[in-house]
Order: sequence, then structure tokens, then C-alpha cells
Amino acid sequence: MSEAPQAPETGQGEGTTSGWLEQIPETMTFEHKGDDGQLQARPLREHDKLRQFKDMGELAKSYVNLEKKIGQKTIGLTTLPEDASDEDKANFDKELRRVMQVPEAPEGYEIKVPEDMAEHKDEAMLAWFQGLAHKIGLSPAQAQSMSDAWGERSKQYWAAELEKMAQAKEQSVQALDKHFGDSAKAKEAVEVASRGFIAVAAKSGVPEAEAMAFSQAYGDEPVFIKVFDMIGKQYLEDALHDGPGGPRGDDKKQSREDFYDKEVFSGKGV
Repeated sequence: MSEAPQAPETGQGEGTTSGWLEQIPETMTFEHKGDDGQLQARPLREHDKLRQFKDMGELAKSYVNLEKKIGQKTIGLTTLPEDASDEDKANFDKELRRVMQVPEAPEGYEIKVPEDMAEHKDEAMLAWFQGLAHKIGLSPAQAQSMSDAWGERSKQYWAAELEKMAQAKEQSVQALDKHFGDSAKAKEAVEVASRGFIAVAAKSGVPEAEAMAFSQAYGDEPVFIKVFDMIGKQYLEDALHDGPGGPRGDDKKQSREDFYDKEVFSGKGV
């Protein structure tokens, strides 16, 4: 008859709870997921992790070393408890910013702008972004990454907007060609209407620079052209004209160009 395996003087033997582990009270338990997937309480002395240590001294030494490492790696980064004091929160934020290398001031963020955007660098926008990055505590690398991402998104956005504008302009040209019969007449109408608008705007007290800017922005819009074309026609029909000389008859009808040159630009009309 063979002898039963003997437990070592320290630690525990296979399938037993002898040695130093027996000093842990049976009432001390840990949660363990059973075969059914449900958590159940088991004696702490049966925890697999504790079987790694041959005695309580090794366990104590391991604990001290582990706590030291935790203190070095997570200082200022562990989650604050809900009831943390204002002082604890301030210290947490200070340590977090130190670990994240947050600059002392917003100007400390040296944001690099892509070469193809350097010419359009917005200093006010950059200052706002630096202030925001500092307020929320971004690291320099995070701030640069966000700036790069925003710049790339902006380029994509404006490229799409310019494409939309180009398509809208082409649609406007086609609409005007259709309205006036052909491209040559449409271009003529655009030019005359623009000149007419600037002259009428001046009569209304609008600065010439503002009128020209508006005309350049909207001067090829079908509605803009059609309205000023109709104004010209109404003037030619004497519907809106009662200046010196009284209404003109059909025998004195003018071309659109004559109307703007003689009635608007000369100061007689409007």
C-alpha cells in the first residue's frame, strides 16, 4: 500500500488547504463565476492566485512591490471617488496635466499649420483653439492631432462647397440662356443689369464698393437678372417713369442699353 502524498511544510499540497493558507478564516470569501455563469462565494483560501506563494512572507512582499508600482504608474490618473473634496479634485487635475504635459499657458501649444493652408492662417481662430485645448487639458500631441483633423475636414468642406457653387453657377447660366433665347443675349443682359443695379444702388445711397460686391456675388443669378430686365422694360413702357418731358410714346421706345445709359447713368431716371 503506497503512502499518500505529503504537503510541503509551507504552502499547500495539491488538492489540499494545508500550510499557511489554513490560517485564512473560512468566513473570508471571494466571488467566483460558477459553471452556470452565476457568481458564487468561495473560501479565499481556495483562490488560485494565492497558491503561487509558498508562505505569507512572499505574499506580503509581493503586495508591497505591487503597491509601489501602482503608485508610480497611476498617480493622478486613478478615478476620483464621488465624494472627493475640492482639494483632491484640484490635485488630481494638476497631476493629470503634468502627466499629459499640458502647457502652462494656451500659447504653449505650438500648432503647426499645413503649408497649403499657411497663407490663410487665421490667428484669431488659432488663439481660440489654443485656449480651448488648454481649458480641457489636451496634450500637445492631442491638440496637434485635432488641429490636423479640423484642417483636413475644412478643406473637404470648402472643396464640396466650391463644387456646389460651380454647379449652381452652371445652372444659372443655362437658365439665363433659356430665358433670353441664347448665350450672347444672356451675357448682355447680365452686364447691363449689373450696371443698372450699381447705378440704382448709388441713387439709394448704397456705397459703390458695396453695390459692386453684391453685384459680383449675385449678378449672374437668374432672379437678379430677370428683375432688372423687367425694371428696364417697365421704364421703357413709361410705367415707372414720370420725369422731365412726361411719358414717352411707343415711337420713342429705347433699347435696354439706351435706357440704362440715358435714363439711369445720366441721372434722369430713378
